[in-house]
Parts: sequence; C-alpha cells; structure tokens
Amino acid sequence: MRAERWIACAVVTVLAVAGFGGSAGARGPDVVRPLFWEVDPDGDGPIEAGQEVDRSSASIWRDEGGISFKVRTTGLTKGHGYTVWFFSYDNPEACLTGDGGEGTRCTIGDLLNPTALGSIMWGRAGQFVKSSGLVSFEGRRPANSMPCLTEPVRTEESCAGVLLGHGLHNPMGAEIHFVLRDHGPDQEGVEDETSTINGGCDPATHQGLPVFAPGWGTPGDYACYDPQGN
Repeated sequence: MRAERWIACAVVTVLAVAGFGGSAGARGPDVVRPLFWEVDPDGDGPIEAGQEVDRSSASIWRDEGGISFKVRTTGLTKGHGYTVWFFSYDNPEACLTGDGGEGTRCTIGDLLNPTALGSIMWGRAGQFVKSSGLVSFEGRRPANSMPCLTEPVRTEESCAGVLLGHGLHNPMGAEIHFVLRDHGPDQEGVEDETSTINGGCDPATHQGLPVFAPGWGTPGDYACYDPQGN
C-alpha cells in the first residue's frame, strides 16, 4: 500500500541485527515491499503519484530486540540529503483506515487512533545521494522497554528519534510503512540534514512542517518533501 503523505496537522497534534550481515542477513527478510512515488519530484511527468518506483524494495528483518531494514530505491536527486522515517503501528489489528489486508491495515489516519499504538520515528538511516542510480539505506530500531516521549525528552536512549507516539514495543507484529524525506542539497551551517526530520527545511513550506521543536532539526531554505514511501 502506498504510504500516506505527511500531514503537518497530524504531526503537530500528534543494518543488521548485531550488524546487518549477521543473523538477519543469514535468512531472508520477513517483509519485502516496493516503494511508490508520493509526488512527481520534477512536477512535469512522466511520474505519477502512486506509481511504483523502479527497482525499489523495502525489506524488514524482525526479532524480539527490534527491527532491521534495508531500503533500496532509484530516482532520487543526486547531491540531495535523504532520511528514512517510518510509521509504526504496534497494534495493527485495531487500525480502521487501511484496506484490512496484512501489511495494509493502517494509514496515517490511525496515528489519531490511540488503540492502534502508532508512532513516527527516524529509521536511523540517512545520507547524501552520490549517484542517480540505485541507492540503499540500512538501519535498525531497537524495541523500547518503556513508553517514549516526543523528542527531546527521552525515557531511554533507544527512544532517540521518536517524534510521535510511544515507540516500538511489538517488533514481531507491528505494521511498518517507510517514507523517504528529501532535505535538499548540502547547506552551509546545517549539520543535521540526514539525521533529523527538518534539518535544512524551510519552515514556511507545508512539508517543511511549521514546527521546529528541539531535536527536530536546524531550519534551512529548502522546501523539504517526501517523494517516496510504501
């Protein structure tokens, strides 16, 4: 299912397992799905919103300690910084807005559904793209032993990067949707374009998100947006 685009008001109101080549790499991933274009990055076609991204995949390895992932994709802008975020729903059976199928039971609307136990968190993966070809991101989110609080307040170090919700408590059963965020070209004086949700983003733009809370990133002059997700 195509990931929902970021909705600022919802946000406001709301790799390896021990090394990616370790036990997770020794077996196949538990989930593999493609990415889809959220918007046409150039605005002039031929890409259409909802179109599958060529040669893309988002793979998840699960264990009791957390979730490891690898996202591979194409079509990103060379020289731009990107971060990987995901929406996690610890109780997907309670979701009300998806189509009901496994892996597609939840959408961003369920972040406002407290029984779905939804969260938004950084995948701990980001980089400046050096090639216009196939790009890979790898990351891992550990399971949280206690509820997290929105950045910068943390109940434990594993809560770092949790922007909304209580964190990841059901790594074996949570429904995960990935989003890639474009932070634009490297900007002088901005050191967190590949590690925060708003690093380098212009707060005056809609998808720049009009909130710059501590831990959310250094403001910049790029109209950040989310070109791909699943």
